[in-house]
Amino acid sequence: MRCLTIALIFLGFGAGPALAQTDLFGPDTLSGIIDLRLGVSSGESSWLDNGLGKTRFGGANTGRASVKGEIASANLVWNPSIGDVSLVLDMEGGASQSHGVDLSQAYLQYKPAPTNALRVSARAGFFYPPISMEHQGYAGGAWVVANTITPSAINGWVGQEVKVVGLEGSARLTVMDNEIGATVGVFGHDDTAATLLALRGWTLDDVTSTATDRLPLPPLNSFLAVRQAPFTEPVRELDGRAGYYGRLDWRLPSRVALNAVYYDNNGDMTSVDQRQWAWETRFLNLGGRFDVDRHTWLIGQAMSGSTYMGFKRGPSVWVDVDFASAYLMAVRGYGRSTVSVRADVFSTSNQPFAAPERYSETGWAATTDYKFALTQNVALLGEVLHVWSDRPSRILTGSDPRQSQTTFQASARISF
Repeated sequence: MRCLTIALIFLGFGAGPALAQTDLFGPDTLSGIIDLRLGVSSGESSWLDNGLGKTRFGGANTGRASVKGEIASANLVWNPSIGDVSLVLDMEGGASQSHGVDLSQAYLQYKPAPTNALRVSARAGFFYPPISMEHQGYAGGAWVVANTITPSAINGWVGQEVKVVGLEGSARLTVMDNEIGATVGVFGHDDTAATLLALRGWTLDDVTSTATDRLPLPPLNSFLAVRQAPFTEPVRELDGRAGYYGRLDWRLPSRVALNAVYYDNNGDMTSVDQRQWAWETRFLNLGGRFDVDRHTWLIGQAMSGSTYMGFKRGPSVWVDVDFASAYLMAVRGYGRSTVSVRADVFSTSNQPFAAPERYSETGWAATTDYKFALTQNVALLGEVLHVWSDRPSRILTGSDPRQSQTTFQASARISF
């Protein structure tokens, strides 16, 4: 990949003056996390089983709850450094992956020590753009949800379809106790972004994609079924065009932090290879955090965007979908315990000739989590998640368009 080649050149120039500060194989360069999961769920089959269920664990479509245990994810991260340049190499395995073990992230990061009020950094490689306010690991380490088992609908989708191969630069400036930041990225290999969102809809789960992953699609209508493969490959370059994103941050002297992200993959809509299509996908994401006190905070995000695929047919194209979602979460810490409560709303709407209005949806979700730090390296989590949605395309599977689903999950996260 071209970005990785550029990054290696960048490493050679940036690390030269500081070779004495090299740590390639020390104990601090290797870390990992294993998530052992037990799920009990009612309702329809999960989208992972080619259904239209909105959660990781689906019901049995019989009115009875199903119980399932699995290794949800296992990450091993190598993080060596040469001076101000470090490498993040993240390998991931898990029950939801189409390959047993695969590459989750691989990027070089340049982060010199600040010498004044201005701080700069850069990344190059394969990584998540800085969108989620629920995940940790942007500066190295595994990209995992911090305080819940399941992320919001917004950041669950980011984990599945918004991962790029690119170059990113950031600058932060402190002025009169205000911190102002700007980030710009240029990328490729995200041409299929929003295939899942348009044809499956929003979900509430922590499934993430890897470099060679294939994620299943639900049954498609007769027109799309012969044109789109029954799965999507989230990391693909199809049209040779570069996408871009930008982020602005503002942390006030009080306990408020705000951010805005604009993303555009600049897909050409008609490039195709083995029934994997380039989608033209763009969105605006707004986020904020308010620290009520040292132990309590509120975070929220709102996303609105659109995606298009296929050739012109009359006033539209094959698939033309607008999407939106928002959430608000309250988090409270009590010693070694953390309690989180979140509310999500989500929707999609479309008016193309090939995917009539039944590919639209509306819905909401409520999530409650309890996290307990058993030891420094072991955290236990419990979660109750309820999702309601109205999606007319369920008619294709003979189901009621309106479905509700409740999932109970328990997780043991073991880190080192």
